[in-house]
Amino acid sequence: MIPVHPNSESHCNLERFTPEQAQQARAILEYAVRRFEHLTAPDRVALTNIWTLLARASAPVSLTGMLSGAKQRYDHHMQSALPRLINTGLVWYDEELKSVLQCPPFSALTTRHQVKAFGWNPAYVCTFLDGPLSLLLYGPNVWLQINSKCQRSGDELQMRIRWNNENELEVEAPDTAEGWYVWVRDVPETPPPHGQDTNAPRTALFHTRTDLETNRHYHPEQTGLAYSLADAVYLGECLLNTCKAALTQ
Repeated sequence: MIPVHPNSESHCNLERFTPEQAQQARAILEYAVRRFEHLTAPDRVALTNIWTLLARASAPVSLTGMLSGAKQRYDHHMQSALPRLINTGLVWYDEELKSVLQCPPFSALTTRHQVKAFGWNPAYVCTFLDGPLSLLLYGPNVWLQINSKCQRSGDELQMRIRWNNENELEVEAPDTAEGWYVWVRDVPETPPPHGQDTNAPRTALFHTRTDLETNRHYHPEQTGLAYSLADAVYLGECLLNTCKAALTQ
């Protein structure tokens, strides 16, 4: 088991982190709120529909596919909502393919992180932190299988999480999981243009400290911080609950 709540901490208690981690975590949460807080009700319907299609198919979602997947009365909402979702950075839309390639937490592109809920197909998520965030679609009290690979060695980590009635994440993972590290890239002050910077992951998972340090040696231009797996899962819980609050306000 991963000790996500060793001291019965309250939600989003950033004091558990180092000062540098707390500053970064606060920036990540504030960035998430900025993207979600101004969405209209039709925008949220469109967002959920895109998530559902990406999670089911793990393939690019065309506008035609979005409209066929929506109820007829929402068709005009979908067409008007998509440009707003693109402008807020919630959707990576490829103009040549006329399709959505990513809509965090879900991705139509192959990544190192995959989730599987009962009754659903396996789905790719954009980053390790997006694993817990995908429970916005799958819902609470659902055990979610997460498979992630080390950025350096390719070793695989398998774990299960559940979002319980107290809005906390319960985690089942092998004892060896406590030795893994999650590297989180700093949030850019100005987000890159949509579809760019895709080769620099916002998070990366590492099996050992040596894997982490080796990767940092070869990529000194990427600035960020390392977290223990337990702290990274807790940050994922904070992100999940923060986004839920922003979407339901």
